[in-house]
Amino acid sequence: MNRFNVALLPIDVIFQFLFVELASFFESSAEGYLLGENALAHVTLCQFRTANSEVARSVFNSWTSKRNIDLRMGQFHFRKGREAHAGMVWAEILVEKDPVLLSLQKDCFTHLARFGFEIFTGVETYSPHVTLALLRADSASIEPSIANLPYQTAIPFRPTVGYSTENGVFIKEI
Repeated sequence: MNRFNVALLPIDVIFQFLFVELASFFESSAEGYLLGENALAHVTLCQFRTANSEVARSVFNSWTSKRNIDLRMGQFHFRKGREAHAGMVWAEILVEKDPVLLSLQKDCFTHLARFGFEIFTGVETYSPHVTLALLRADSASIEPSIANLPYQTAIPFRPTVGYSTENGVFIKEI
């Protein structure tokens, strides 16, 4: 079974570059996740497993409630890793928990659940963010800064589906 991600990508590609620039601050200490050439900046709605990309694409296309959404970016944040990522720290930009976003995520979860998929992003524990990197805990002490990152600014995002690694790296759209 392959891992896929229904996610929101910034409509304006300039934001991909800005998030990647911010992630590059962690290049020397990243372990298994770093935004860049093989990882797209995204806000996950639901990660799930299914047999192949044709099934994932078909189910995504049948989701009638998907829509573009403006997301307000929050502040930079370090989050402790759990389970397989114990001893690690996630570097991320928080996303405001807007009721429209929460409703969209719940609807995505419900849609995928109808097909009996193994879903890794629950409704109760949903925490919207843009992951920048996975770091060794001893290297997570300094917050990066970038003048052009739109903290507290609404950015338009679009829904899509793509391949995901076990660490949640959104590799490419399908």
